[in-house]
Amino acid sequence: MTKGECSTRAVEIEEPDDLAATVLRKAFERRAGAVASLRGKRKVLSPDEAAVVIERTFRAYLIRRSKSLRALRELAVAKSKLKELRALFNSHKQSIARDSEERQRFSEQIISLILAVDAIQGTDIMVRGGRRSMLDELEAMLDAIDPHPTGKLHAV
Repeated sequence: MTKGECSTRAVEIEEPDDLAATVLRKAFERRAGAVASLRGKRKVLSPDEAAVVIERTFRAYLIRRSKSLRALRELAVAKSKLKELRALFNSHKQSIARDSEERQRFSEQIISLILAVDAIQGTDIMVRGGRRSMLDELEAMLDAIDPHPTGKLHAV
């Protein structure tokens, strides 16, 4: 030290004013460190490896889309059968009400269509909505034909 220089040193003292603020600061420091360490572990892909990842992802997308389209196609076929059944039902209402064999035949057709619609699988919202509306309509038709079918338990 030379003559005339001041020998003071500035020291910053951190006092924890708020315990919660200190805990939050330490938590964010740990999280920032964890995120930084994850970035370091990420593998750098070669162009060929990147192409394989992209292709695999796209093929998975095509498979999901084709399943949805297949389910929508099956739903459209079932919808056309429902339209035919509805037209037949509306034209034969009186004979269905009088004839038990005719009523039994319509019930069997409706039940087989319910089973066909219920077998259609799909996670797409359009498929689920279409299935639900068709099943509701088929169940309403079945109730109109036979309001108290044998085998159903009714609460007293």
